[in-house]
Amino acid sequence: MYDFPFTIRQVAEILHLKIRHDKGYGKNMDVDCPFCDKKGKMNLNAYKNVFRCNYCGEYGGMIALYGKIHGLRNGDAYKEICGILGIDNQNSDNSDDEKSSGQCSSSRSVSIRSAQTVVGSGSMSQSRRPIPPEPPKRADAQTIHQTYSTLLSMLSLSEPHRDNLLSRGLSSDDIVKHGYKSVPTFGQQGLCDKLMQAGCIIEGVPGFYKEMIEVDDVMGVNEGVADSSRIKDTVNIHNVGKSDGIINRPKKRIWNGKWNVKLNAPGILIPIYGMDGKIAALQIRLNKVFSGRKYIWLSSSDLEGGASSGAPIHFIGDPNAKRVFVTEGALKGNIAYSLSGHTFVCIAGANNLGGMDAALSFFRDNGIAKEIVEALDMDKVLVISGKPMSNEGTLDKNFSDQNPSKESVDHVREDKNDNRNGLNSMSPNVAAQNMMKNAVQKGNVHIATAARNLRDKISAYGFITKSAVWDDREGLINGIDDHFLAKIQSRQRMACGEDIPTSTVTPTTKVA
Repeated sequence: MYDFPFTIRQVAEILHLKIRHDKGYGKNMDVDCPFCDKKGKMNLNAYKNVFRCNYCGEYGGMIALYGKIHGLRNGDAYKEICGILGIDNQNSDNSDDEKSSGQCSSSRSVSIRSAQTVVGSGSMSQSRRPIPPEPPKRADAQTIHQTYSTLLSMLSLSEPHRDNLLSRGLSSDDIVKHGYKSVPTFGQQGLCDKLMQAGCIIEGVPGFYKEMIEVDDVMGVNEGVADSSRIKDTVNIHNVGKSDGIINRPKKRIWNGKWNVKLNAPGILIPIYGMDGKIAALQIRLNKVFSGRKYIWLSSSDLEGGASSGAPIHFIGDPNAKRVFVTEGALKGNIAYSLSGHTFVCIAGANNLGGMDAALSFFRDNGIAKEIVEALDMDKVLVISGKPMSNEGTLDKNFSDQNPSKESVDHVREDKNDNRNGLNSMSPNVAAQNMMKNAVQKGNVHIATAARNLRDKISAYGFITKSAVWDDREGLINGIDDHFLAKIQSRQRMACGEDIPTSTVTPTTKVA
């Protein structure tokens, strides 16, 4: 058993795997398989940090799980997970081999090695692994911002995507301001040519990569850029090892001289802005959920000349605001900002707190924000035996920053470390164990624990720490963007003479 700085439960949270059956913290849980999409068929062993689908048979360790979904090698997958969770990954030796996840038996390893030696005509050359590309070097912040800004200026937003954003409460001006664009269905390589003609640097910018081809090593093609006049065909991998009279020659990968961008998943492009006002990354909200995920990053760390996007925080609002909200997801934060006027810091996932240290340090060192409000979704509030388990701090109902133009939430509970329910006095893991022993009737234990971790981090920097809560209308108004939209819709209906109480108003149907 290897000692990792994270668990398969955290990896499952990063991947947004749908949990169907949870036997408790530190135990097994069943999730929807991201490979065959069968509901509840994948088992995650929290003790060994391994997974196995009982339907399609896919199995491995937690690093392999992340790597297979994102198309990354174990080393790159390990580094990305550490980056998302804000963990120092200087010692990444554990990630170098499949054995680090504890899932491969010796017999399985022997059978794989034996199979490799008999491919083709028995030549050992086929068992040689291709030399991996050099670790991609990420471009500097200004280069990334300039390239992404120019790329977005070349794209448009489809009418279905525009209608979806409008239905979530954004105005046409908001949509333009936030820079949303649709992923193009074709012409990706042409975009790269246009960007370079415009003077943009694309090497090292996440999402861009060099197109590589395989050629026979005996052709004498020099390393570097291929001469297209000397390359008549690329490798047909389906013919490797077949007894068709063709000699299996060693292969080599070379750059064909062209750049491309990994925009191959239809959806809405969401610019992620850092505290410096620059675009740090691009996220895609998929048209259809894929492998249990609604959002993916524009990243190319697994490809030649590419780089990892990481999971940077998104900032929207007034850099000098005295009160700042923290929620999950850039799109949600943008909508909440547009509807309320409040300033938001948006993390990529409930457990993705890596970028929060830089943001909190910035606020503290510059003496700007005084109060940070945790505003994760309302399934952070656990209901056990009909009673909510949450902080019983001071209620601040006048929640408008003395600005009547800003929307309010129902309550803000001050985080006073009150131990009435025992949650605040324990570590997150112990708290989760204790809560799982009870019959949770409503809420998500993992979101509750993540909210606790977030408030602890905020408190550690000396800020007044509060938690925003609202009436979720039995789960229909789970996010803070839903809450602000419901309040505005309620006022609009009242103004039209419809005597509809707020409690019955729900936001328009949306794709989260």
